[in-house]
Amino acid sequence: MNDTTIESNGEKINLYYTKNFFPILGEDIMIKSSLNNGMELSSTLVMPKLTKFYIDQIDLVIPPVIEPEYMYASWTLRNSSDNLSFLPRLTIHYKVKKNNIETKHVYEIPEEYVYKGNQNIPIYPLATQNKYYTYLQKTINTAFGEISKGDENKSDYTIQYVDLEVFIMEENLAAYSTSIESFNRGYSVKVYETTISNIKGGLGVFGAYIKRGKHIPVDEDYIASFGYQYNQEAIKK
Repeated sequence: MNDTTIESNGEKINLYYTKNFFPILGEDIMIKSSLNNGMELSSTLVMPKLTKFYIDQIDLVIPPVIEPEYMYASWTLRNSSDNLSFLPRLTIHYKVKKNNIETKHVYEIPEEYVYKGNQNIPIYPLATQNKYYTYLQKTINTAFGEISKGDENKSDYTIQYVDLEVFIMEENLAAYSTSIESFNRGYSVKVYETTISNIKGGLGVFGAYIKRGKHIPVDEDYIASFGYQYNQEAIKK
């Protein structure tokens, strides 16, 4: 393991990591840590497994053609392990050109927006065991508008592509992800945050996921309706 230090919210955090460990899908994994104070931390999990994963293609386009009010994404697995959960992530990848300097940006499309205090508060999807997810087209419309909110120069924005990623989680990581996102939802009253831990001798989460995804084609006229530019990757069928 290598150690490094990162800064988050003004606080320095020590991390240990490796780039040379490649677990086998379906394999039992154990982690152990011996601390300088004599404490021993450990945990085990079973890696998620599957032999095939593909995202269904029916009407998977923005905006949808068959059912214009929502985009329905579903996926199929073969020979997968039990108790898997799925977390979809739909993102707009775009560039902004200002003063001849071009910068790349990513904006995640939420499940919905809650209007609060003159702001659109994004509410993101929770992990689910369902092998499908539905995005309302009106939410997608709002998201495309949000990326240039307050900027009158819409032509400075170029849509590169839209990605649909699915995080395939084993049960420990799924439980932790759901607890954090439920607590962070902007409209909720926060009483306490559920502590999710599977670390023997301490607190923390040892989890695993597999990520799969694909580009979602976006209609050329739809991009132009916002005043944005586009490239061929965005509109490729």
